[in-house]
Amino acid sequence: MGSILDRLRALGPDWHEKLASEMTGEERGRIAEAIENLPQPIAPFVLIVTDRDARTFSVEGPMVDDDPWSVVVVGAQGQGRQVNCHVPGGSAREDVEEAAHVYGSEYPDMHRVPAGSIVSL
Repeated sequence: MGSILDRLRALGPDWHEKLASEMTGEERGRIAEAIENLPQPIAPFVLIVTDRDARTFSVEGPMVDDDPWSVVVVGAQGQGRQVNCHVPGGSAREDVEEAAHVYGSEYPDMHRVPAGSIVSL
């Protein structure tokens, strides 16, 4: 018995139409549900990193995975630094300059520094 791909190829170039015509409504429904439940790609976002001791913040990204940043922030915290990070909401979520503007407006006592200045990968 060949692989599923081999069996589908044997049906010919319109295999998907032949397969769909042989399926019950319940089977098509289960497939549609499975497709809907597939993991969706993560939209790029920015990360605000703050240093409360130095009263600074940087905007990192855009990125699709903040795990590496979380690791270095936790490492800095372990050394006694008052460093943290978060993903901004709204339109600032994906735009570096918008994120910097919104954060700077909300926290006027914090000063923006270049990306990678507070912690770096």
